[in-house]
Amino acid sequence: MQTIDRHTKQKRKTDNQTKNKYASSYNHYCLANNIVWKKPYYKITEKTPLIPTPQDVQAIIDNSSEDYVTIFTIEAEIGCCPEELHQVTQKDINKEKGEVSITGVKGHASKNYKLKPQTKDLLLRYLAKHTGENPFPKAHTQSQMWYQFREKASQKLHKPQLLNIALRNLRNYSGERFYKSLPIRDPILLMQHFRHKKLERTMHYIRAIILDYEEDEQWISRISTTIEEDAKLTENGFQYVTERDGKKLFRKRK
Repeated sequence: MQTIDRHTKQKRKTDNQTKNKYASSYNHYCLANNIVWKKPYYKITEKTPLIPTPQDVQAIIDNSSEDYVTIFTIEAEIGCCPEELHQVTQKDINKEKGEVSITGVKGHASKNYKLKPQTKDLLLRYLAKHTGENPFPKAHTQSQMWYQFREKASQKLHKPQLLNIALRNLRNYSGERFYKSLPIRDPILLMQHFRHKKLERTMHYIRAIILDYEEDEQWISRISTTIEEDAKLTENGFQYVTERDGKKLFRKRK
């Protein structure tokens, strides 16, 4: 099989991942037509995941429309991809608890996420306007709007680096923020957040995360003595640390 070395429209070299897709497609054709052919494999070198800064992500979100502030905020918080969010139905959303059930695609597992209070408020306002069975737009539409708002933010703020941030990078960003928020940096918890099925995949992202250990000393602590106080602290982003003499210690990063 003679592979295509350049995209005719984009005028750039075809990467090995795309070549493997071409090879797989042609292999299916050969099998269906009893053609003898040995499928090649092109080695893929995984690039270090791009993890945008909180300032750059917020700059793009702040320059988005009201609906897309909600959409991008949810994706940046829970790390779902656009197609997964599009598949969310009204039945998958618990408005009272602010929970969203995500069905995994691209080999991801499924998971139920509890949104932060401010994100829950955004979602409720969004759902009041979008009452259809699938309230979120298709993945392609989300990507196109991301490019539009990204360009707007880049020009307005004179920050050309924003143009390097793809919508899929919000998933990387979500993982970094979640990992850094953990009282104990546990790869298994990040694996569950990402909904990866193999820890090796999670470790690939962890290697891209730059840890600022000065952040570890910047905590706000609270003590709870009742279940009501537990619930209130949890809703405000505090995480349980330990318990002593009937008192529970919670903390969150400043």
